Amino acid sequence: MKSNKKNLILIAMLSFILLSQGGWISRAGNINKNYGNRIIEVGAGGYSSIQDAINNASSGDTIYVHSGVYYENIFIGKKINLIGEHPLTTIIDGSKGMWPIKTDVIEIAGGGVHISNFTIRNGVEDGAGIEVWEHYSEQKITNCIISNNYYGIRFPPSSRHYVANCTFSNNKYGIWLQCCCGVACEGSIFYHNNFINNSVQALDHGKNIWNKNGMGNYWSDYKGIDKDGDGIGDEPYNISGGNNQDNYPFMDPIDNIPPLLRLLYPRGGEFLAGNVTIKWNVSDNVDDDPKIDIKCTNGSTWYEIAKGLENSGEYEWDTSSLPLGNYSIKITATDASGNKKSDMSNTFTIISPPKIGVIRPVKGHLYIRNRELFHLPNNATISIGSIDIVVNASSEIGIKKVEFYVDGSLKNMTTDNPYEWEWKSSFSFGKHNLKIIVYDSSVNTNITSIKIWKIF
Repeated sequence: MKSNKKNLILIAMLSFILLSQGGWISRAGNINKNYGNRIIEVGAGGYSSIQDAINNASSGDTIYVHSGVYYENIFIGKKINLIGEHPLTTIIDGSKGMWPIKTDVIEIAGGGVHISNFTIRNGVEDGAGIEVWEHYSEQKITNCIISNNYYGIRFPPSSRHYVANCTFSNNKYGIWLQCCCGVACEGSIFYHNNFINNSVQALDHGKNIWNKNGMGNYWSDYKGIDKDGDGIGDEPYNISGGNNQDNYPFMDPIDNIPPLLRLLYPRGGEFLAGNVTIKWNVSDNVDDDPKIDIKCTNGSTWYEIAKGLENSGEYEWDTSSLPLGNYSIKITATDASGNKKSDMSNTFTIISPPKIGVIRPVKGHLYIRNRELFHLPNNATISIGSIDIVVNASSEIGIKKVEFYVDGSLKNMTTDNPYEWEWKSSFSFGKHNLKIIVYDSSVNTNITSIKIWKIF
């Protein structure tokens, strides 16, 4: 049997490692076991290898794996959470394993491991996507796509596992639960999973549960019918290997893949003022228009920015509705099946917009060749000949530039204080709109405009 073969191989491996005082066992033995409950990142500046992150983790830690393809055969010997960024984009591929030493994509030799949000594929020879060692119970596998292995998940004699929202496809066995030697193999729950085109969808020799709360699994070889049209088959699906049944088999594949979501702006570190355009990128494998919810927090209080938005990719947000200070923003996309995905920024700072004041021209005055003469009735502003446009601008984070527009056309840009532009004499008789835009160092803006009659 495969387990006996593996036991002999592992005993030899362990003996070699202990004799050579190297390998992952000796490194893991040096870890401070008082850590725990940390978040350790893989990819995006963290560890480049999932196995290295696991080796340097302690019981209770979470390994968060950023999107990417990781060609690894992983061993987990402690109670950890192994969480991917998204099941479609975070892939563990075991195809580079070497028989007979490394055939499984993931091996678990510890109780209470939680694995979520991965594609797990290409176990070698008779390898499993996930192989659990004997007697290690209470594994939790959620939101995973497990394909192209001999076993999708192989459970030896053990109990109380939980597998939900996963898709098993093109494996020899989708799930294998083996019971022997008088060891209990019961109390595990499997529901809301897809079993698609596996040679044997599931094999269960124990006493386990294949549905929950009126929801079972989807089986691509189910032959039953749905007379009442509720999406649930009228007859149970029989699980191979014993007397277990899925009493509520789905008629159609279950959409258990959350949207792909990326918050583009703000990401953190910005100084924001006034109106800000929040930007995101969202797509879904089924729903063309996931709904968008946006919130922000100052660390103690959550503020709702928008709820149930169409997936336009942008939303104009008036930051002045909140007190000045440090915040993070969270965006959540929900598809038609209720699958959710969130992304959250690092901390940014809401500040006051840059200040702007026009020194010249003064509204309602007459200017001749840049000389201010007197106040005019009806607040009309008139300039005859050239005039210096002078602006006072300030910001707590500094001014980047000041732009001068006439009737919507950019005429001048300056980065030097004092912020001035000489509007020279030209044949421009008529009433014009003089617009001035001030940018602070984070490109927040403030705008002011003056109607001015210009005569030469």
